Formats: sequence, C-alpha cells, structure tokens
Amino acid sequence: GEVSVLDMASAYSTFVREGQAIEPIMITKVEQVVDGEVRVLSTNTAEPEQAISESTAAQVAWTLRQNVLRGTGTGASISVPAAGKTGTT
Repeated sequence: GEVSVLDMASAYSTFVREGQAIEPIMITKVEQVVDGEVRVLSTNTAEPEQAISESTAAQVAWTLRQNVLRGTGTGASISVPAAGKTGTT
C-alpha cells in the first residue's frame, strides 16, 4: 500500500504532541447563519490516543530538530522551531 502525505504528516505530528496520535479531521464544524444567528449543524472531533511514550516522542522530536539545526537539513532552517526528516529510510 501507499502512504499519503496526510498519513505522513499525521504520523510525524505524534512526536510534537508528546506521543499522542490523533486522526486528521478536515472539517471540524458546519454552521448555518440565518439572519445573523449562527446555528451549528454538525461537529466532528477526534480523541487523541497515546501511541508512544512521552519520552520516546521527545527523543524523536529532538533528533528531527537536529536534522535541521546541524544535519543535512540545515538548508531548511527557518527562524522558527522546525524539525525534518532527511533521506529515504
């Protein structure tokens, strides 16, 4: 099977959320406005799940940050905290 960009972003976001994985949601709320009154028609939420330990997530996040700060990903360094995966493995 193939892995989509959304799948990869979702997986890597687990590291910065201290090990909590959460299913991506494209639409979180549908509202209808009639005569200036807002009515919520539908909401969609996802509950996070502890997928890996906080310490493991912190170690992986630190390693990914080092790729941008000191590794082969230094060209992607920007003025805000960033992390990156280099290579194909």
